[in-house]
Amino acid sequence: MRVGGRAALVSALGLDFATENPELRDGLDSVLNYAATIGTESELALFVLAWTAVKVLCFDAGGVILALASGILFGGVIQGAVVSAFSATVGSSVAFGLAKLDTPVRKKALEVVEEYPSLRGIEKVVAKDGIKAILTLRLAPVLPIPIGMYNYVYGVTNIPFIDFAGG
Repeated sequence: MRVGGRAALVSALGLDFATENPELRDGLDSVLNYAATIGTESELALFVLAWTAVKVLCFDAGGVILALASGILFGGVIQGAVVSAFSATVGSSVAFGLAKLDTPVRKKALEVVEEYPSLRGIEKVVAKDGIKAILTLRLAPVLPIPIGMYNYVYGVTNIPFIDFAGG
C-alpha cells in the first residue's frame, strides 16, 4: 500500500519526474519505509511535530505536502484528514501561544499588524464575532499576509483560545 501511496503522492504533487530521478524516488521510498517501521505512535508524534514546525515557521507549502501525505501515512483519506486536522490545530495553537506570550514572536506579530492597516480592524472583528470571524478568514483568506501568519495575528488579539482552536 505504501508503494502505491508513494506513486499517488508523487503524482498529486506533480513530481512525475521522480520516476526519472533515482535520488528523489529513493528518498520518498526511504521516508515511507521508515514511517512503516517506527510504529503508529511515533509516526503520529513525528507528524504532529512536522505540522507544528510548518505552522510556527509559516511554511505554507509544507502544510500542503503534509495534508496530501497524511492519507498515505495513516491508512486512508478519512484517517489522514482527521490526523492532519488535529496536527494542524496543534501546530497552529503553538504559533498562537507564541504570539500570546511576551516573546520576540509577539513583537514581530505586532509590527506586522501595525504595518498593514487592514489587520488593525481584525481585533475588533475577532473580538466581536470570535469563532465565526476565524472560520470566515480561514475559508477565504483575504488578508495581505501569508496564511501561516494568521495564527500570530490572532495571537495578538483578545480572542479566547477555545474560539481560536474551534476556528
